[in-house]
Amino acid sequence: MAGTENYTEQAIAAASIDDMTGWRAYKLGVVTNLSNPKALVFFGAVFAQFIRPDMSTTWTVAVAVILVAMSVTWISTFALIVRAASRWIAHHSAGIVSGLIFAVLGFIMVVEGAIELFG
Repeated sequence: MAGTENYTEQAIAAASIDDMTGWRAYKLGVVTNLSNPKALVFFGAVFAQFIRPDMSTTWTVAVAVILVAMSVTWISTFALIVRAASRWIAHHSAGIVSGLIFAVLGFIMVVEGAIELFG
């Protein structure tokens, strides 16, 4: 019965992804990024390098705004690139090509692992 519940949850999640609006996806991305401890550590480290104790509040806020703008620009650009790539990969021929690439890479990894293990 647990497997059926998991399948149902997956179906509900897939349906909600198809119905997701751009604004809802954006809010989900912001919450995900803000709750990511690695992102918090990264921004803390980067922010600390540009802030000095003798800086005014205006400059501190300006640096923070620039960091946020750069982050939003990067994440938005990445999302648009991934969206375009996913449309390309969605085609049947693209699936075959990417499947062959992964198969070749997997074969190379197996051969290299066998050589290292036995040779």
